[in-house]
Amino acid sequence: MQSRTGETRGRCFYCDTKLVEWKSRKRGPPCPPNAWTRDHVFPRESKKHQMSALNTVDACSQCNSMKGHLDPLDWLVIMPDRAGAHRLKARLYEMGMSIVTLDEHMARRRK
Repeated sequence: MQSRTGETRGRCFYCDTKLVEWKSRKRGPPCPPNAWTRDHVFPRESKKHQMSALNTVDACSQCNSMKGHLDPLDWLVIMPDRAGAHRLKARLYEMGMSIVTLDEHMARRRK
């Protein structure tokens, strides 16, 4: 599995969970939370989406579902996993986001 941001080693961009291949079916067991999906870091409706060629990443179905159409900075503030938030901050910085902006959003997280 590879995203435009490079080799993910089969891990979720947001929470670093090991991803599993999953073929959706109309009948049968529900999709596992660690099923491999693709996510737009910036929602497709966002103007930022058009500016970034690195917008599509590998994500587990749970993170993809919980993030929904949120901007990554809003997701950074509310994402439940504290370690995941720090990982996401580093990855967004690698994508070119300002460290000042990222630190401001990290400060809004609940302690």
